[in-house]
Amino acid sequence: MNEQPLAEAARQSLERAYSQFYKNVRLITQNHFRLMDTTIWPLTLLLAFAFLAQALNNDPAVIALVVLGMMGWQVVQQTQMGMATCYMDEFWSNSLTHLFVTPIRLGEFLLGGIMTGLLKCAIVLMLFFAAAAVFYGIHIPDPAAFIAALFFLLLFGISLGMINLAIIFPRGENAIFTVWTLPDILVVLSGVYYPLEILPGPLNWAAQLLPSSHAFNLIKETLGMATTDWAALIGLSAVWLIGSWLLLQNSFRYAKMTGKLVRVA
Repeated sequence: MNEQPLAEAARQSLERAYSQFYKNVRLITQNHFRLMDTTIWPLTLLLAFAFLAQALNNDPAVIALVVLGMMGWQVVQQTQMGMATCYMDEFWSNSLTHLFVTPIRLGEFLLGGIMTGLLKCAIVLMLFFAAAAVFYGIHIPDPAAFIAALFFLLLFGISLGMINLAIIFPRGENAIFTVWTLPDILVVLSGVYYPLEILPGPLNWAAQLLPSSHAFNLIKETLGMATTDWAALIGLSAVWLIGSWLLLQNSFRYAKMTGKLVRVA
């Protein structure tokens, strides 16, 4: 007897999440400059790093590592940026407080951001695959392993997005810069373009705690450059995902209880 109310509640929840995604898509279509962070900027980075690798060491395997690594990191970057964009748009339009007095829940707000991130990931990956094929003739040796690596990097991007929001909710505008800073720190530790063994002892130890470093080892494994610790990859992905969600919930609750969510909005 309760199946229909539950189904209706689930439908309404998905509609509220979709409303955030729809809003972001409308903003992109109305302002084409917003497409630059999913087209010109990542494509410029890809070519810059690939040209540098080609100039220093014209080894097809090294160039493939750079290109595939860049694809993987863009999944992380675009996912967490999609989530952050939902917040920043509401903040800059002074409507954040109004948003959270509507029936929308925190999880639905996040899901809308994740959907936005997935759309951006799709755009970037299509561009990268086309550029890699046209300029370098690169193909993926093990598509299944590469897709698995992208999936785990997507989970890490969601975790990173929640951590950023957990910092931003109580701090507001001053903390928005973590959206650009934190990923750049972690890209160094994740060994995107080089083996983890070259990192100094403390940094290497920290890298082992990142699911992204193990996901990039999976990408390197497709090129015969590393081996994957599947237990660490799966376990750390789960720990980061659950931990970041709990952190975000506590941060959001704290921001509301202290009135900081209202003040930053």
